[in-house]
Amino acid sequence: MTEEANPQNNPDPRKADQTQPEKPRRRKKAPPIDFNALNDRDNKLLQSIATTGARVAGRQQKVREGQLNAMKDTLADILVEPDNVDSRSMTVLFKLMLAYATPANAKKIASTPLCPPDLPEPYRHRA
Repeated sequence: MTEEANPQNNPDPRKADQTQPEKPRRRKKAPPIDFNALNDRDNKLLQSIATTGARVAGRQQKVREGQLNAMKDTLADILVEPDNVDSRSMTVLFKLMLAYATPANAKKIASTPLCPPDLPEPYRHRA
């Protein structure tokens, strides 16, 4: 009988020493900053961090505004020449606009001549 086939020589895998990996120790939470106890150097450092954060946020805002303006311009081009756009696409566009618009804006959107007349009733009832 081979060693592998002999059950006496092969230990039960469930009884084998299965040590669990060590759990990572939690780091202690840093204490809050006492802004009243800051020295001049620390104040300058915090001011620098805040200024850098404001610059990053400003750049991100400019990028986002550029993206939104590009979408507005493209949407305006689509709405100026709706004959060049597939009617199904216009229906989907108006469904989305009416679904996300406030009731007052939905009423205005639905009253435009570009709004497809065959738009299902659930989308028109909000308007």
